[in-house]
Amino acid sequence: MVICYANQKGGVGKTTTAVNLAVCLTRSGDRVLAVDCDPQATMTRQLGIDPRDVGISLVDVLAGRTAASTALIGDVASGVDVIAAARELSGVEMALVAELGRERFLADALAPLTDRYPMIVLDTPPNLGLLTVNALVSADIILAPVSCEDEASVQGVVELRGTLAKLCRLRDSEPDLLTSLTRWARSRVMSHSQSRRPTDVSHLRTSGSPTG
Repeated sequence: MVICYANQKGGVGKTTTAVNLAVCLTRSGDRVLAVDCDPQATMTRQLGIDPRDVGISLVDVLAGRTAASTALIGDVASGVDVIAAARELSGVEMALVAELGRERFLADALAPLTDRYPMIVLDTPPNLGLLTVNALVSADIILAPVSCEDEASVQGVVELRGTLAKLCRLRDSEPDLLTSLTRWARSRVMSHSQSRRPTDVSHLRTSGSPTG
């Protein structure tokens, strides 16, 4: 199963939540693969890796220079392997624009690894560019963090849902879209208001997909 964290609004705790989920999923006894699709390489750094020290990264995979299996960095956390990001991903994203099937490069690259890793967690840039689109096309479940401190993150989910509807032609079915509340701080004005009257985000979910 491929789980993608996405929200075009930055600062909603997306990467931190993705890293924590990857670590928690190892409790089942299976290895988990974390894939950093963000040129900022925040997931890579949070897993203790300096992007400057990475020899082979997602850049090489998407550029077609190597298979995803050769980009694996093992045991960065207990039971978690990673395909790291690098700032050069931005250049790869621009290069993909001219390619046929550009939305499926990541899905095709990860396909040989799905038997090896029952759970794959993708982190994405805070936008709806081609790197994020590749992650969305690859995903079985999409988790969209919504910050209690920033109403703009809710609008980000609305726009994400619209993007998913457009991507249906590239996949057999639309993935489940789930929302999760992050960055909850009672001392903050918006969080305090949220605790008294939660914002209704039920209209954001895709058909048959609960929010959580």
